Amino acid sequence: MAKDLWREKNPICRMNLALQLADVATTLARLEVEEARKFQQESASVEAKDSTEPEKF
Repeated sequence: MAKDLWREKNPICRMNLALQLADVATTLARLEVEEARKFQQESASVEAKDSTEPEKF
């Protein structure tokens, strides 16, 4: 899609391609935020569990 944007001569088509690209990038960013939050919650859960278990030697 990005290559199509650079090759397109019609400014209206370029605008539409740019909007589509921005929408996809925004969606990807939102999905990454969700994954990062899940990862942080899982990490915090593991750390909390580790701190409550007695040490094994």
